[in-house]
Amino acid sequence: MPLDQHGRLWALSTRNSTYVVGVEVDPATDEALVLQKYWGTSLPPQAAREAATMSAGPANPSGAGRHVTSFSRPS
Repeated sequence: MPLDQHGRLWALSTRNSTYVVGVEVDPATDEALVLQKYWGTSLPPQAAREAATMSAGPANPSGAGRHVTSFSRPS
């Protein structure tokens, strides 16, 4: 399910879990970054949007995790 108006943030949900993923473009390199912004317990859409905005990672006590995968734009 899309979570934003720009088509760069999605929630993928199963019965027991939600994954929030997004795409960000680095303005300095024009490289597209695929970010896993949340994975965990199933979330309703508004909570998934909020999870996407958290500054998170393994050391963050919020419990959310992030993973970055990078893809260069084809020329």
